[in-house]
Amino acid sequence: VYGQSTELFIDRQREIDNMCLLHNDGCAPRLYGIFNNGLCYGFVVGQPLQWQQMSSSSIYPLTAKEVAHIHSIAPKGDYNLQPLLFSTMDKFLTLVPQSFDDPTKNQKFISKIPSKDALIEEVKMLRNTLLKHNPPVVYCHNDLLCQNIIYNQQKVSITFIDYEYGGFNYAPYDIGNHFCEFAGQDEKMITQSQIQQLYVQVNQFALAAHYFWGIWSLIQAKNSTIDFDFLEYGVLRFDEYYSKKEQFLSLTA
Repeated sequence: VYGQSTELFIDRQREIDNMCLLHNDGCAPRLYGIFNNGLCYGFVVGQPLQWQQMSSSSIYPLTAKEVAHIHSIAPKGDYNLQPLLFSTMDKFLTLVPQSFDDPTKNQKFISKIPSKDALIEEVKMLRNTLLKHNPPVVYCHNDLLCQNIIYNQQKVSITFIDYEYGGFNYAPYDIGNHFCEFAGQDEKMITQSQIQQLYVQVNQFALAAHYFWGIWSLIQAKNSTIDFDFLEYGVLRFDEYYSKKEQFLSLTA
């Protein structure tokens, strides 16, 4: 069932297209029904990961393998191949609230969140800086937090769920966004220069992930009825962005 006002920032038709595309590639359950306020799809057997499991040597290689799988999915038909990151952030910026009715929340918003003009300028800087890498565009999940990663212990397998933010995007963003939730590495026969290049791109796109979810949290703080402090979450993501910005943008391959 869709959350309140989520149609403001989630493309529900793309979510349906994602489910069909991924099911055909064995990455998602079958979609059975579409309603005005939700979807009905097959049950995924297993348990969502806890954050403590993310770095387990028996888990993270399975996650990396599934990321590689979805990144290899070829587009079908007239699926939109334009990267989602900055077009979505631009849309989010139009939805950022001007103020909050609650005085305490509004004071936090004014004192701890960058102004809308500052947000716009920072997104512009990220766009200009990150796209110089000419990063590969692949199919991405775009929201790989631990609750969206289902571990089937019996089959020793990983399945991703919740593809409402999925679509074609920059590969380093998908990885960097995941690494905001978990830090780890996968051993492969690749060169040191390739490792360093990916390291730079992933860390710099992780900055974009912090900013993306920071802006998202402001919209949720204004519209969501979920009992969660979205504004404080936004403060945390912006703080993390600014604490790492200079360090990560100074990295070179």
